Amino acid sequence: MLNALLSVINERVFHNDGAPVRCPLVSLFAASNELPEGKELEALFDRFLLRFDVGYLLVAANLRGVLVGPEPAITATLTMDELRRAQAEAASVKITDDTVDALPAIRDACPGEGITASDRRWKKSPSTEARRRRSGGRPCYPDRVSRPATVGMMTEAEYLEYDRSHDGKYEYLNGEVVAMAGVSDAHDRIQVNITVALANRLRGGPCRVRGADLRVRLDETGLYCYPDLTIVRGEPAFAATRPVTFLNPWVIIEVLSETTEEYDRGTKVAHYRHRASVDLILLIDSQHRMVERQQRNPDGTWTLSEHTTGKVVILEHEVPLDELYDGVALAATP
Repeated sequence: MLNALLSVINERVFHNDGAPVRCPLVSLFAASNELPEGKELEALFDRFLLRFDVGYLLVAANLRGVLVGPEPAITATLTMDELRRAQAEAASVKITDDTVDALPAIRDACPGEGITASDRRWKKSPSTEARRRRSGGRPCYPDRVSRPATVGMMTEAEYLEYDRSHDGKYEYLNGEVVAMAGVSDAHDRIQVNITVALANRLRGGPCRVRGADLRVRLDETGLYCYPDLTIVRGEPAFAATRPVTFLNPWVIIEVLSETTEEYDRGTKVAHYRHRASVDLILLIDSQHRMVERQQRNPDGTWTLSEHTTGKVVILEHEVPLDELYDGVALAATP
């Protein structure tokens, strides 16, 4: 079994009763509840370039959710076209000689920090750096993701009471309550601009814009959150909580802030995609001129497009980026 796996990973070939069969392997993800022991498994473990030690199940409420909760829906969050485009863009990133020259010193310092890496992993390090730079310099590692501050662990009922009785806004998932941070001037201006733009265009129709103070619950995953903007089609549905909780958003819009961009773009968007009522997700960068549009297709897959000029289509309405970024001081393009 081990040799078969190594052949698939290294050569993209599976030997079926002695006959080689080509395998269209693109990438490989795996999970384990223990680290490998023995040189045989080390050879396999070494093929995984990025490794994350996840402490999620150490939280009692999270473990309980795994034991008694429903099986999560599985949806593709990255299409092959998106993957190939990202690979091509990463391949175009130039790694400077200074970066390459620094790697031997980093390698020599690793043993003193208790870090051991094979030559294979060092060989892959420039391409990993290229992908990090392609992401705008954002770290590729989940343990470094900026996210709201954790308040503590609570039951759902305790969270609802806490959110009702405390100033500020708090989100909730799997027993964890997090405090939402304040926003920047750019974030606030963009939020006002998109609210006005859509309210004017949707007036008189079946859709209505709802603001950032309306709490949303995603029944499929149990997330309680406060998106920057939502749109409902037809009659809104609410849970009988205090304050009320909105249940059927059709469009969700987030203005990305520097401190929570990775959390919003990764964790929250993954939850948004699971909500059956959600058909469109917009992510508006508050630092650079860029709008990411994620549209659900009839077959349940998603189409992603990025807009840096011109207009973005929202519910058949064309909204110029100039209108979204009116009065906003943006950082220089990296």
